[in-house]
Amino acid sequence: LLRLLYKTAFYSFYNNLSSLKPINNSFFLNSILFLPKSSIFVEYAISGIKKLFSMLKYFFKNISLVVLLLLSATSFAAIPSGYYYFAKNKSKAELKTALHTYCGPLYVLDYGGGAGFTWEGFYSTDNRNDTVVDMYSNTVRRFSGFAAVDGMHIEHSLPKSWWGAHENNAYKDLFHLYPADGVTNSTKNNLPLGEVTGTPTLDNGVSKVGKNGFGTAYTDNCFEPADEYKGDFARSYFYISTVYQNLAPLWQSPMMNNNTYPVWKSWAIDLLLKWHHQDPVSAKELARIEKIYVIQGNRNPFIDYPLLVDYIFGANFGQPWSSSLSIQNPVENKVAVYPNPTTDYIIVAGLEGNSKVEIYTITGQ
Repeated sequence: LLRLLYKTAFYSFYNNLSSLKPINNSFFLNSILFLPKSSIFVEYAISGIKKLFSMLKYFFKNISLVVLLLLSATSFAAIPSGYYYFAKNKSKAELKTALHTYCGPLYVLDYGGGAGFTWEGFYSTDNRNDTVVDMYSNTVRRFSGFAAVDGMHIEHSLPKSWWGAHENNAYKDLFHLYPADGVTNSTKNNLPLGEVTGTPTLDNGVSKVGKNGFGTAYTDNCFEPADEYKGDFARSYFYISTVYQNLAPLWQSPMMNNNTYPVWKSWAIDLLLKWHHQDPVSAKELARIEKIYVIQGNRNPFIDYPLLVDYIFGANFGQPWSSSLSIQNPVENKVAVYPNPTTDYIIVAGLEGNSKVEIYTITGQ
């Protein structure tokens, strides 16, 4: 339990009290002596206590999820400072492995309907005015407490058959479980993601099933979600392949290789990156991650810091990552540079505030 509090509170508290050093690996006990001097540690101790309740619930099944939800008043509405300190200055496979090591759930709900099961989680994470948020169809269905909703399935967005359907934590992890229309889910089955071309075999106005037209490496049947949800699926896939990269020997998928890095086949990573960028993190995802954090005690790093994807798989591949390099709400600046060509002067328009501009010749001088 002390290790859990240590992990939760260490980085931010240490950064804010740089003169405080661990003594005989008893950081927590030493920190208590300084407690009146720092509210930061109090905040992270609260976060640690929330996680303790998650662990206690694992050992004592009769502790209701309500206990966890009661703590939501103290939950963070933003990323806890220091939560991703362990990933700082890492890149590529090392960065992915760091996220695997530290970002797994401390607790997962049992799979199914009822109190203490998946549908209790959905009641918190996918509930809009007592109606179920369904990313697979436009059929409106209502919750009835924590019971499974008729006509809906618990959908593994990354199909469970891809790791042999072993009932491990990945089988129960809310970061890739979603309530889904049963007919759509059955038709989708365990198909890979893709972009349907030609006449689809299913098109309900939200989801499509048909031949994949994205690239030429895979042209068999695929599942295509609505544009507004494509980023959600991509970030769920990045999460599972990272947090559960230990399942690499079991992967059986047209999208995946049996390795921990880079995991994704070339056409698949191109598709996931495209969807991740074209459908940025939504308010729905930001609300959902906080609710899952209360339940499972962990976060999806690719929702918190979308640019992590690029540092592992994309444009920033090979560069060391830092949270200071990941802008949560980027604003596009339209910059104009003129005249071009020029001999005497140049005007740079469209920048706001203090900006640093570096100008090079075509030869790099």
